[in-house]
Amino acid sequence: MAMPNRSKEVKAIAAKYPQAFGPPDATLDARRRLLIPIVVRELNKVDGDQWFLLNRLDRQDNDPKPGRLTSDVIVWGPTKEHVDVLSSSGAMWGEHPAITDRDWILEHSSNWPCWDDVGPQPLPQPAPEPGTQPVPVPAALERKLDRILELLTEVRGHFR
Repeated sequence: MAMPNRSKEVKAIAAKYPQAFGPPDATLDARRRLLIPIVVRELNKVDGDQWFLLNRLDRQDNDPKPGRLTSDVIVWGPTKEHVDVLSSSGAMWGEHPAITDRDWILEHSSNWPCWDDVGPQPLPQPAPEPGTQPVPVPAALERKLDRILELLTEVRGHFR
C-alpha cells in the first residue's frame, strides 16, 4: 500500500495548535512531542490506523519523558517510509525512504501524551467578519508550491 500524501491534513491539524511552534527554543521539541501524537491520531482516522510515531533508541538526550520520541517525524506502517511533518514554525511534508535501522521503532500514538491530555482543546477558528471573504490561493500557485516541496525533498534525499 503506497504512502498517501497527507500534507494538507497535517497543515490543518498543526494550525489548531499554534502553541506548539515558535519561541522559546528550549521547549520547542517538548511542545511538538505533545502535538505529534495528535497528528498521527487524526491521520489514522482517515487511513485506518496505518500511521505511527517514531521512537529513536539511538538518540542520546536527557529528556526522560517522553524519552526518545521524535518531535517531528511520523511513519507510514505498511512501508515504513517516514515523513518530517513539523518544523519549528509549523507543518511541512518531507518524505524519506523506509526505515532500516533496528534502533528506530514504531510506536502507537495511544501510548504517548498529547496537548489534549495536558490542556484544554484548542478553540475553534473564529467566524470571519461579516462581508470579509478569505483570499483563495490560486490553483496554479498551489501546484508550484507543491512542486517546490517535491524538489526540495528530492534534493534533500541526495544528502542522506
